[in-house]
Amino acid sequence: MKREIVIIGAGLTGLSAALHLARGGCGVTVLEASETVGGRMNSRIQDGFIIDAGFQISLSSYPMLREICTPWEEFEERLKPRPFLSGARIFRGAENSDIHVYNPILHPYRFISTIGSSRGLPNLLSYRNIRAALQLLPWMVKALKSSHSSIREIIERVDFSPELRDSFLFPFLKGVLLDPTLSVDAALAGLLLKYFAVGDAVLFTDGACSLPKYLKDLLPPNSVHLSKRCTGISRVENGFSVTINKDGHSDSILADGVIVTVPLFGDTLESLQNQATATLRSFVLDLFPQLEKLLTHRRNLSSRTVLFSATTPPYQEPLLTLNGSGEGETNHLAVLTNIQPSYAPPGCHLIAVCTNSGSTASVESLKKELATWFPQGRTSTWRCIDDSTVNYALPSSPLLENGYLVSDGLVVAGDGLSYGSQNGALLAGKRAAQCML
Repeated sequence: MKREIVIIGAGLTGLSAALHLARGGCGVTVLEASETVGGRMNSRIQDGFIIDAGFQISLSSYPMLREICTPWEEFEERLKPRPFLSGARIFRGAENSDIHVYNPILHPYRFISTIGSSRGLPNLLSYRNIRAALQLLPWMVKALKSSHSSIREIIERVDFSPELRDSFLFPFLKGVLLDPTLSVDAALAGLLLKYFAVGDAVLFTDGACSLPKYLKDLLPPNSVHLSKRCTGISRVENGFSVTINKDGHSDSILADGVIVTVPLFGDTLESLQNQATATLRSFVLDLFPQLEKLLTHRRNLSSRTVLFSATTPPYQEPLLTLNGSGEGETNHLAVLTNIQPSYAPPGCHLIAVCTNSGSTASVESLKKELATWFPQGRTSTWRCIDDSTVNYALPSSPLLENGYLVSDGLVVAGDGLSYGSQNGALLAGKRAAQCML
C-alpha cells in the first residue's frame, strides 16, 4: 500500500520534500495556509511591474536546482532565466569615477580589459590579492562544515588589499548575507562565493515566484491545497490525524507521516504558541524542545528594498552596483530591467535599491543620496512604486546541519536548520524526504 505523507507548508522546502517523496512512490498532500505557493519566494504584479518580496535572485549553479528541475532545457524554456554579468560596478564616492570588477572565470575578456584601466579596481591582480584569494579557496571548495570563524575574520586574516576588501568584498557579502557585521560562519559564505563564481545570478521572466510555481507543476495533480491552514496534529493508530481549517470549516486527514516546513526563525515561535490546544506546538516545540531556544535567540536579518520606476535607466549594463564609498544608506542597486525587461511595462525601467540593514531613511533622502551616484538629474524623475521590508528574510545563524529533525514519524525541516538560501531550502526538503522514505 502506498504511504501517504502530509507536508505542512508549500515553500521551497515543502515542495522539494513533496517532489522527492512522490518520485519515491509516496502519496503526498501539501497544505499551504496562504493563497499561493513559495513562502518567502513570492511576487505580485502592480501596474505592470513585477514586485518580488525583497531583492531576489537565483543562481544557476545551485546543485539542488539542477537536480530537481530536470530536464534543464525544459526549465529554461519555461522560466526564461536571464543573467546578470558576473561582477559589479562600484560607486566610490561623488569625487571618484565608478569602477568595474568582472569574474575572471565567466568573463575573462572583460576581466582582462579592465586591468590597468581607469575603470578597473586598482591593484586587483597584486601579489597580495592573489595570495589572499588562494588562502580563501579552502572555504570555497570544502564540504559545508562549520569553520568556527566568521567571514569577516577570514577575509581580514588572509589580508586582501583595502581597495578590494572594502570596495567589493564587504559590500557584496553584506548584501548576499544580509548581515552588516559579517559574523556569518565562513563556511557558508565560502559556499555562496563558490556558487557565484561558477554560475550565473539570474532573474526569471515572471519573477521570483516562477520557481515555486514550476515545482508545484512537477507534482502529481491536486497534491497542493492552498488556503488550508493546519490547526492541529494528533497521533492515531499507525499514523497521524492532521486537522485543517479552510474558510472557517474544519476537517481532518489521515497520514502515515508528517513533515512540518514552517520557517524556523523570526515570529514562528509566537505563531506556534498561539495555536489552539493539541496543535503544532504540542507536536513541534514539545517534541523538539531544542527548537524553543533556537527560535528565541534568532536575530532579525531584515531586507529593505525600495523600487523605483524610471523612463531612462541610470546605466545600461546588466550589473549589480555596490556602494564602495563606505557612506550612505544604500548597500547595493540593480536595474532589474537591464537583466529581465519583463519586470516593467514597455517604456519603463525598474530599479531596486537595497539599503543597509535596519535603515529607516526616507525615500526622498535615498533619492538625494543616489543623485550623487548618478548626477545630471537622472534620479529626479524616479518614482517610488514600492518600499518594503522583509523581516527575518534569512536565518541569522546558519546551523550547517542536515536541515531536519525527526521523531517517530514527524519531521521538522527548513533552511533554518541548515543554511539560508534557495539551495539550502531545497536541500532541507530532499533530506527530510529521504528520512521519511
